Amino acid sequence: MAQFMLPIRRRKIYKARRQAGASTYKAMYRFEEDNVEKQFASINVQATCNSREWFTSVDATWPGSVHDSRIWRNSSVLPIISGYQGQAILLGDSGYAVAPWLITPYRNPRNQVEIHFNNMHKRNRVIIERCFGQVKKRFPILMNDIRVRLSRIPKLIVSCFVLHNVSKFVNDVNDFPDIPLEEDDEIVEHENHNPIQGIQRRNGLAQILYAQR
Repeated sequence: MAQFMLPIRRRKIYKARRQAGASTYKAMYRFEEDNVEKQFASINVQATCNSREWFTSVDATWPGSVHDSRIWRNSSVLPIISGYQGQAILLGDSGYAVAPWLITPYRNPRNQVEIHFNNMHKRNRVIIERCFGQVKKRFPILMNDIRVRLSRIPKLIVSCFVLHNVSKFVNDVNDFPDIPLEEDDEIVEHENHNPIQGIQRRNGLAQILYAQR
């Protein structure tokens, strides 16, 4: 699981809010005000994928000023994955809080077990970074300012992700280079009700992986 920032054509403050017609996207229309200090507007796109580089979920309704952990707490994926009680997990970067169903790397690995775990974690989580790189290469509009009506942007983004999956399904030939993994080193305070269970789950996985190295 990961995310990337998608730039939007900059407009005057509040102009987009007046044009908002659907309450579904009401939160998104505040991004102009939230990002005025950054001098650009953006959408924070959060997605998950599988080992075949197919996207399994996409959320493109949040402004770029919203932190990844908040988007995750409001994600439709969270109640599904948490229902498996740790029998199924997602890999996330350090911007998320560790939980039995969401495994993040150790921030400051203290021994060979934790170092080995972080290396294995990075090797597997790089798949989502490759997916992001590929979908942006396939659809250059995602790499530049999107100049369409704001209410259409979420559907446009999701459409690109769906077409990426279709390309994978039909074995579309591509020459996309490997995408380097960018770690999120931002330290944030998480609202996590399962820190002990998440840490125990991660420690158990780290021991298993180190024993099988």
